[in-house]
Amino acid sequence: MRVLVTGVSGRLGKWVVRDLLANGHEPVLFTRKPVAVEDFKDLPQLRGDINDLKTCVEVMRGQSLHAIIHPAAMAIPTDTLNSDSWRDYSTCDLTMKTNIMGLYNMLQAALRNGIGIFIQTGSNCATGHASRISGCTNFPIHYLPIDEEHPVDVEDSYSYSKYAGEILLDSYARSYGIRCYAVRSGWILDEENRRNFAPLFNKPVVDLFSVLNPWVSFEDCSMAHIRILEKAAEGALPPFAKYYCHADDTNASEPTMDILKKFRPDLLLRLKSALPGYTPFMSNQKLKDHTGWTHNCTWREFL
Repeated sequence: MRVLVTGVSGRLGKWVVRDLLANGHEPVLFTRKPVAVEDFKDLPQLRGDINDLKTCVEVMRGQSLHAIIHPAAMAIPTDTLNSDSWRDYSTCDLTMKTNIMGLYNMLQAALRNGIGIFIQTGSNCATGHASRISGCTNFPIHYLPIDEEHPVDVEDSYSYSKYAGEILLDSYARSYGIRCYAVRSGWILDEENRRNFAPLFNKPVVDLFSVLNPWVSFEDCSMAHIRILEKAAEGALPPFAKYYCHADDTNASEPTMDILKKFRPDLLLRLKSALPGYTPFMSNQKLKDHTGWTHNCTWREFL
């Protein structure tokens, strides 16, 4: 398939492009400036900014694209109270503008150019467990493991933008027939990160919240996008779906059930399925069941 990829100057975008090539697809790069990656020098590059609707639509005309994979995003809330970006009106709204209107622009480009599959790199922050700006760090856990049907309780702009993006994707799937998917990625770590964080992760757990957020490797996260793409092209997926994408491995030194018994024994009565070993608190079972994806990387190899 011929696949447009955004965010190719970022680390995940580069992985996606390489994995598309390795799996026999034709990546087309969508970028604001030339990508200085030797492996990509012969690949088509379209100039554009996801925040410019007209450019998004027009540069894709005549490109015979089958799908869009959309990792490009603002990865932090730029309106954090009293931060430098919050004080600057030119930067305060960038998270909302990029992650919501940028996604809208790319979906419009897909619609107007007859592109049938759209995969967004979302975030597990759409659940609302991170950046609890109200001051309450106790994200309301209704059951474990947390899955895609678990109630959402977002507070910060980044988490909201990713949650709102899922609603937008769902609407385009229902209204226009574009097959739309959100990859609820965990904290993405490359090999160097995993090596450096290993001694920090391998310490006694101090509370549940510190290890609630799952992680995933760049390698495995990228392949989740490829597996979703290929299954969507086969018609094997629902028109819209959101998928948690995490390693089958917490960032904790202690087994998952031991952590629950120690810090939140009340949650033992809310288990929907077993959590053996270092099973994460958020389930990636739906991604596995729908696409056959598996994770391959762990930080524990660096202990």
